[in-house]
Amino acid sequence: MALAAVALLVWSVGVRSWLLSAVVAAVTASVTGAVGVAIARAQHAVSRLAGEQPVQITSSVRPVSADGFAWVAEAEPAELQDAYAVRTWPPNSGYALAHPYKVDILVEGRTAQAVVLRRLRVVVNRRRPAIRGSYFSVVGSTGAILDPRVFHIDLDADPPRLWPSRHQLDAAPDFPYTVTQGDPEMFHIHVTALDADYDWHLELDWTVGGESGTCVLDEGGSPFSIAAVGSRPEFRYYGPDTGWQTVDGSEDRAQLRAWREAEHRRRRRT
Repeated sequence: MALAAVALLVWSVGVRSWLLSAVVAAVTASVTGAVGVAIARAQHAVSRLAGEQPVQITSSVRPVSADGFAWVAEAEPAELQDAYAVRTWPPNSGYALAHPYKVDILVEGRTAQAVVLRRLRVVVNRRRPAIRGSYFSVVGSTGAILDPRVFHIDLDADPPRLWPSRHQLDAAPDFPYTVTQGDPEMFHIHVTALDADYDWHLELDWTVGGESGTCVLDEGGSPFSIAAVGSRPEFRYYGPDTGWQTVDGSEDRAQLRAWREAEHRRRRRT
């Protein structure tokens, strides 16, 4: 009997100890979580008082895929012995950045509190008649620092349209997205213009902690610009062995128009 009483006492003490530990752990987790939320909200409040947006955005203009930049210039191929001047960014004076290119956008949250990126839209500042010149492009290479979300822009549409890629290699969901400090998003925005030259920018709507706002995405306070392919003479540089070659891009342009219209019809159905 004595042994049974001792065993019962030890068991009851053990149970109470386990229950106490469980309660302490639960309270600690609750308090820690509450403190974390409070800290995140405080960080957000301080940022708002300082006039900061809840997200930090970095953007850069880059070539599409493995192609180098394309340019429109009043020049002849014989004047462009060194293709490096055509490939690099920013261009030399007298060169206009042309279709197609992409804008890489890195969006980072400033605090641990999740920021909801509700919508990204494209705005045309000005549609311009096509400038004079020929269309030049160079074969190059590019890379990415994160797995990107790939979107496409059709500036020729009225209004201009932006939609997520459905290609199996880079299919991206549509907005909304969320970002936090340490968990950013990278967007690749592929831009096309066939009919006119454009000045344009992007606007990103966000929501956090019951507040909403909009970030303007442009090139250092000025709109992005793009020159259309149009019906200009086209030349492509494949390397020093072949030099500049005349290109008939009419079929490529027709295929791009058909693809864009098919994408717009698909978007209207969904």
